[in-house]
Order: sequence, then structure tokens, then C-alpha cells
Amino acid sequence: MLGSHPGFGAGVTIAGLVGPYAAVVAALNWFVLPGVRIPSWSVVYAAGGGLVGAGVACVLVAYWQLLRAQARGELCRRGLFGLVRHPMYAGWIWLIVPGSALLLRLPLVLSVSPVMAAVTLWSLPAEEEELHTAFGSAYDSYRDSVNALVPTF
Repeated sequence: MLGSHPGFGAGVTIAGLVGPYAAVVAALNWFVLPGVRIPSWSVVYAAGGGLVGAGVACVLVAYWQLLRAQARGELCRRGLFGLVRHPMYAGWIWLIVPGSALLLRLPLVLSVSPVMAAVTLWSLPAEEEELHTAFGSAYDSYRDSVNALVPTF
């Protein structure tokens, strides 16, 4: 399952489960509860844009780092992977989703982040088992020293 989408790991499963929830929540907030909005202050837009920009950069840089490590046949544990084991998922959970909620002024979309975190944590064992199979004790040591979704400093 995971190997069929190189570089995406459990991301396809996570997107398949969280995507419909996010769409329903956004539609509910946009069409059914149009009066429930985050204030349209410049600082809200600036914060939202900053979060989305940082999140997209995080995802792209992490993907690039992962592809380089995969090309060398190595476990990726440098760069963003030195801070968090799953920086692409973390980028979506902590930056892109909340930033999008601010940009769209849809407070109910903020609920997507904890749902995505829960689905991600539920999905990670299969991906991490595949990484353990590929890298053995090197992955176990890495897993024990770097948090999955919350940066390790």
C-alpha cells in the first residue's frame, strides 16, 4: 500500500480520510453558517498567508530532502527530518490548515487540524513499520530521538 506511492507514505490514506471532512466543514461554515467568520483584519490575513507560505515551503523542502535521501538509499534524518519525523504531515497540520482557515476566515476549518493529527497518528504505524523494515535499528534509533509531529528541539 505505502510503496505504491513513493514519497507519499500514509499521505494518500490521510488525504482520503481527512479531505471529505475538510470539504464538509468548509462548506458548512461557508454556506450554512455564513455569519460565523474570523474577523477580516489585515493581521489575520497576514498571519494566514504567512502560515500557508511557511507550510508550503516546509512540505516542498521536506519532499525534496526525502527524494534526495531516497536516491542515495538512506534514511532521511537531516534538515526538517531532524526536527520532526514527518515534516510534510506536520506542515499541513500546524501551518497550512490553520493558515487556510485564517485566509478564508472560516473558524470551523480549524477543527481539521486536530482531526488530521488524529488520523495521521492512526495511519503512521503502517508507514513506520515499512521504515523499520527498510532501515532496521537505524530507524528505531531515529524514531526514539525525534518526535513524530511536534518538532524536537
